[in-house]
This record gives sequence, C-alpha cells and structure tokens, in this order.
Amino acid sequence: MIQQSPVKTERFLNAINKAALEKCGNINKQIEAMMKKELEDAQKRIDSQNHKKIARETAKIKAKYKTQVAAYHKEFKDAIYKKRLGYQTEIFEKAKEKIEAFVNSDDYKAFLINAANEVSKKAGDNCTVYLSRNDAQRYGEAVMSCFNNAKLSVDSAIKLGGVKVKDYEKGILFDNSIDSEFEQQKTWFLNNASLNIDIE
Repeated sequence: MIQQSPVKTERFLNAINKAALEKCGNINKQIEAMMKKELEDAQKRIDSQNHKKIARETAKIKAKYKTQVAAYHKEFKDAIYKKRLGYQTEIFEKAKEKIEAFVNSDDYKAFLINAANEVSKKAGDNCTVYLSRNDAQRYGEAVMSCFNNAKLSVDSAIKLGGVKVKDYEKGILFDNSIDSEFEQQKTWFLNNASLNIDIE
C-alpha cells in the first residue's frame, strides 16, 4: 500500500480548494453581471412604458385644453358679437328716431323740395317721381312743381323720406331718398367704427 506524504496531501487539497473558490468566484461574477443586465433591461422597459404612458396622458391633456380654450374663445366672441350687435342696433334706432323727428318737423318740406330740385337738374322730362305715401299726400304738389311733365308715384320702399326719380330716356334712377342715405351711413359705420374684435 502506497502512503502519501501529509504535506503533499495538504497541498493537493489546498489547490483543489483554490480552484473551487476561483470557479465559484467567477460564477458569482457572472450571476451578478446577468442580474445587473436583467435589472437594466427591466428598468429600460419600465422607462419606455412610462414614457409612452406619459406621452399619451400629455396628449390627452393638451387635446382637452385646446378644446376648452376653443370653446372659451367661441363663447367670448359670441358674447362680444351680441354686445356689438346690440350697440349697433341702439345707435341705428336712435338715428332713425332723429330722422323721423326731422321728417315730421317744419324744416322737412324745404329739405324735400331742395332734394327734388337737385334731381330735376339732372333728369329729363320723361321721368317718374317717387315719394313715400305720406310725403306724396303732404308735399306731392310742391315736389312735382320742380319737374316738367313728370309723373308722381308712391314707392313703398321709401320708409323715411326723400325722393327718387326714374329717368326713362337716360335709363337712370336718381336716388335722393333718406332711406338710401341712411343705409350708406350704416355701411360706413360698420366698416369704420372699429367694432370688430378678433381673438386668436
């Protein structure tokens, strides 16, 4: 029977233990590296999912905000438009009341005859003079004295006053009615009164 030296045996065992420890160390390092990579990959997946979720939620919030802002702008613009329309209506109604007061005053007859005289200088003999029904009854004779061989007719479109004359030879309608002047002034007012309000 062969007997080994105790010293050699101890060295052999130490070598085996050392190799085993080194191998275990390497295995532990590999396990740690694998765990680290798995954790990093998991964190990346979580971050990606969170980013997508945050992006979706942010998009929803932005869309909701835009909708709310658009609704607010529309509501505000509608309110401004109603106020502007009410303001315009009030101004035009007051102007109309003053015109009606003037038409019913003693000064209106001279104004109407002057308007008729202005047209008579431009119109020929073959023409028709148009007045409102009220003016035709009150001032028809005085107005017709400004024209030669003209015919008098009532124009229901003339609500406020003034005179229109249709010249058949020239094919021209001379409009000296207060109604037309009032509409022109309304158009001018709407275009120049700076009542437009734009909200972006």
